Parts: sequence; structure tokens; C-alpha cells
Amino acid sequence: MKNIKLYLLIGFTLFGLLSCEKDDNKISDYDFFVFDIIPDLSNNRLYIIERDPGKISIIDYEAMTVVKSVTTDAVIGYCSIGYHGNQKELYVPAKDGRLFIYDAETLEKKDQIDIKRSTLCVVNNNGILFISTDVWPGSIRVVNRAARSLVSQGGDNEDSRLMIIPNTNTGIIEVTTTGSPTDVDYFGFNSNGIVVSHKDDIYHGDYPVSAAVFQFFPDGGKYITSSAGAIYDVNMKYLNRLSKGGELFADYAFNADASIIYCARSNMNMIVSYSNPDLTKIREYKTQGNPYKIFRKDNVLICVSKTQLFKIIIEKIDL
Repeated sequence: MKNIKLYLLIGFTLFGLLSCEKDDNKISDYDFFVFDIIPDLSNNRLYIIERDPGKISIIDYEAMTVVKSVTTDAVIGYCSIGYHGNQKELYVPAKDGRLFIYDAETLEKKDQIDIKRSTLCVVNNNGILFISTDVWPGSIRVVNRAARSLVSQGGDNEDSRLMIIPNTNTGIIEVTTTGSPTDVDYFGFNSNGIVVSHKDDIYHGDYPVSAAVFQFFPDGGKYITSSAGAIYDVNMKYLNRLSKGGELFADYAFNADASIIYCARSNMNMIVSYSNPDLTKIREYKTQGNPYKIFRKDNVLICVSKTQLFKIIIEKIDL
């Protein structure tokens, strides 16, 4: 198998567009302090989120170019992409209580909504925005995007990360980001965004969970989380874990039917694949840095790796 490596070096004072296939390297100044990455694989794009100074950049990982950048002048959190009618939008929560709405293609600001509380995370589900705030109780604010109005509020933890369960329009997983241990809660809601059910974490730290390292399986029936690769079903029941020794994982990806799990080893320059459900190691893929985020598109892994402080590279690896 041939590995195709395209490098995007992001440094403290240097943003380098480098390709090992070419000698005509392009160099331009840029700084990225990566907080999160949102994939838009159908358009060959990655959205780079910088919490402070609140910058968002779109990278075309095929052309290895920065398409657009915008600075919000706020401390921002976990953003998400959704649709308002036929318009693709980027939703950006800010610590000062504002929720910014940008055109996801151009990064032109379209609107902002005052949530009146510090916000960490936002997800869109069919025009209903679920927003985590710093207040308890009622930490999750539910807003109708079209009407720009509060629908309801609920939630069990302040400053949590929210994730819509794939292939459902009725469920959210909430993961805490403050305090210890890290907890997981489930919320069921109706089409208007009204919470109709809630399940609390039954383990409270017995098994590992991480808001920063968390991926659903493609069918939405399970999720894998933490550097240990702990696997739970969607009802939050612990099932198994990948790491049996010194392996530390930073992110996960899957093939279409989830028969293969790809694991980014944060403590080695390597991606490891495992068969599912027996969790037998299949293969190792060498990388140029410590993998931070991985995404699978067709038969290619897009890997964002860290090489040193404030520097990352983007690699494409044929499977």
C-alpha cells in the first residue's frame, strides 16, 4: 500500500504548505492554536477552530490552501455546521454569551443571538439549536433558529459538550467538561426541541469518558471515548475498551459498516486499525507526527498530527 503524505505545517509564526511530492513548496505566515476541527469531507474541507483568539479557518486539504479565515473577537467553544432552509450555516458559541451564525461557505457573519449566558457548545438538529451554558440548573438552552427564540431549557451539567446521536432526531449525549469524574447524560427530545426524557450516568467515573475524545459509531448505536478507547452503547452501558496497556488514543474513525476502527495513537507517530467487534489489531500506519484528529473518506485517512508545540501537519494515507 502506498502512503500519500501532504503536509500542512502550522507553527507559532509559520504556516507552511508543503508537499513531499513537489519541490515548489509554498510558505506563508499564519498561526493556529487548535481547539477543535470540524470535517466537511464532501467538500474536502476542515474547519479549524481556535478557542482564543476565537478564529475560524477553512482548509481545503486537497489543494492544501486556506480558503477563508475569520476572527470573532471572542473566546469560542465547540462549533457545529447545520442548515437553515437550504443555507449551510456555521454556529459558533462564545464565552461572552453571544451565539454567532456564519455562512459556512464564505464565513460571512449572518446573525447573532444573545443567549445571555456564557456558552461552550452548540449543535443544530433540524433548525433547533441546543446550546450548553455555564448556569445550573437549566444549562442547556434550546433555541428555534428561524424564530430566534428560546424554546425550552434543561440539562444536568454546566459547560458540557453536546452531541446529536447519529441517525436519530430525538437524542443528545451530554458530556461534562468541568469537575471530576467526567459524566455522561442522555436527553431525548421531540421535534420542537422539548426535552421529554433524561438518563443519568450510572457509573460516575467507574470507566473512562472524555468530552474531547468522543466519536459515535456510524449507525449511532455505540460510541467510543477517552484515550483508553472505552466503548459504550447509546444507552451509556459500558461494553469494552481497546487499550489494554500503554496505548493512548486521541481520536477514532471507522469504515462504512464499522467493522474496522481506526485509532490515532497520541503517544506515538501511528494510526492503528482494529477489527470490530472482536477488537483484534489489524495494522499500523506510520505518521509524521502524533495523530490528533483522523477522518476517513472513501479509502483514504485524513490525519491531522501534532509535530511540536503549535505545529501540526495534515497527511493523506491510502488504505
